[in-house]
Parts: sequence; C-alpha cells; structure tokens
Amino acid sequence: KAAKSAHSGVVDSASIASLVPHVRQAFAGWWAGLGASGNGGSVVAGAGAPGKAGQESLKPRSVRTHEGTLLFLDDTKEPGRVIQWFLRMQSGRSVAGNGSELVGTGSNFEDMADVWSGPDDALYILDRDAEHVVRVRSGEADVVSKGTIRLERPCAVAVEGVDRAVYVLDREGTRVVRFVNGRSSQVAGSTEAGSSAGHLNAGPTGRLYVARGGRLYISDTLNHRVQRWDPGAKVGVTVAGGHGCGSGADQLSHPGGVWALDNGTLYVADTGNHRIMKWRDGARAGVLAAGGYGPGDGLHQLKEPLDVAVDSSGALIVADHGSARVVRWAAPDVPSDLLAAVKG
Repeated sequence: KAAKSAHSGVVDSASIASLVPHVRQAFAGWWAGLGASGNGGSVVAGAGAPGKAGQESLKPRSVRTHEGTLLFLDDTKEPGRVIQWFLRMQSGRSVAGNGSELVGTGSNFEDMADVWSGPDDALYILDRDAEHVVRVRSGEADVVSKGTIRLERPCAVAVEGVDRAVYVLDREGTRVVRFVNGRSSQVAGSTEAGSSAGHLNAGPTGRLYVARGGRLYISDTLNHRVQRWDPGAKVGVTVAGGHGCGSGADQLSHPGGVWALDNGTLYVADTGNHRIMKWRDGARAGVLAAGGYGPGDGLHQLKEPLDVAVDSSGALIVADHGSARVVRWAAPDVPSDLLAAVKG
C-alpha cells in the first residue's frame, strides 16, 4: 500500500524512508525508482502485445482513460482514428476517423491531433487542419469550439467543469483559448512565442491538461518545462523542468503529454529522454516512473513516448509512439524484506 500510495502521489519515497533510514540504504535501487515497476511494463496493444492485440497496427499519439476503457489516438494513416480499447477483451474499435461509422457535421476529419475524454460518455477531438474541436457522443459528431476567437494551428485540447468548457492550446502552442457557451477568451500565454513566465513556446507537439477548477498544466515543449496556469493568472509557474534541455532529474527534453493528480503530482512524458517522470507538487526534481533505460522496445524501455495517463488503479498508460505500442506500467510491490523491516 505504501508503494501504491507513493505512486499515486499520496506520499513520497523520502517520507517513508525516513521511518526506516537503514532500510533506505539497503534498498537504494528500489527507492530511486519508486513509482516505476522493476519488471517494466506490459504491452496493452500494438507491437509485442499478446494475441490479437499484437496484430493491431498502431502509432499512438494520445492516450486517455474513458468510462472503464482506454482511448488511443492512432496516426498510422491520415487523418487518424480514435480507438476505444477494452482491456478485458484485449481488443478495440474505431469510434472516430478511419474505420468508424461516425455521422454528423464534424465527422469528416482532416488531421486528428488530440483527444480528450469528457463527461456523459463524450469524446472531444481536435482537428488541427480544420482548426476546430469536435464532440463525439452517441455516434454523432458536432463542432463545439465556437466563439469570436478563431483557432490558428491548434495542437491540444482539454475539457473541464459542469459547463463543459473546452480549452485549446493554439497558435502552435503559444496560447490557450477557452470556449464555453458560445464565448471564447484567451486564458494563458500570448500570441507570440517566448520563454518568460508570461509566454509559451510549446510548438505543434505541445500538450495540455486541465484540472478541477480550470487549473491548467501546459507541456511547454520547446522551453523544456511544464507550466501551471491558475485561473485568472497573467503568468505561469514552472512546475517541472525549466533547467534547459537535458536528462538530469531536474530537466526535461521536449516533453509531451502531462497528467495531473488532484494533489498536484504530475506525470510527464519526457519524450526526448524516452521516459516518464513523476514530479510532486513543489519538488525541485522529478523521479523516474517508467522507461529511462535508453530508447528501445524492451519491456523496461520506451522510445519517444508522446503521452501518459493514469488509470483508476494508479497504473500509467503510455503512448509509446516510437515503439508502435501502448504500454501499461503498474505500481510496484513493496519488497518483502522492506515490509518486514518496517513492521519490525
């Protein structure tokens, strides 16, 4: 339970280790990777998956949890497709884009760039070339990004709140626009790229996460950092990276998707370093959560992971784009010797 709690951001390795400092010395390797499974991940779909799941041709760009299932945005073939994946059945179906039976005003996609799981069993898909957001519900699609601000080269989407507010990372990752009830407003960044606290430079691969209350987490890719932007704020706060491009514990390299827990703990797809990093709220550095052993398709490796999500058990779901697969990394078990030492 201690390890799973730490993995989900409830407690961290230092607080547990302080109870038994002599044990921390004995289990240095395990402590260093708290949050990562020592045995690596398991392939859910795509290259290397068991059975029919391994026959699925995938180039996953985004992953989301959705009503007990998973959503993958697959860009194997233009304009892309969104796959709803059923873990117990080890199979999926296309619910939008290539191979789907979707109908409605927004059903003809040009270039799918991102997907978000919304309330009421709805999906929200960003069409980059069409420069709008499409809501998919009950097999029908309609455009929902309507307002006075016109999207230009958008790259990511997120949805939050009872009013179904739609947030779009726009202008190749320099600003965030909010759409709600036919109104639009700029809520983060600027119309120009930059590296100051008031600017963003995410580029076309930047990603966006919106937490309760409209708090934004923006993967500021070309600045190698993650910015938190509170509602009404004029500037953002760096909550991960921000120390230049690199592979140190306090650095990121072209970060992709980001997932935030309710307590502010973040999981970041550190794409250029082929790893997933976990950053606790207020931490000066992150800890390794998955991958980090160089690029590759081994179960302990990742290759250019583009996105990460956290399921209800605390496991990480990773869009391992470079290895053409989706991988699940479970929370680690606590070593039996460590449990004995703590109880003793």
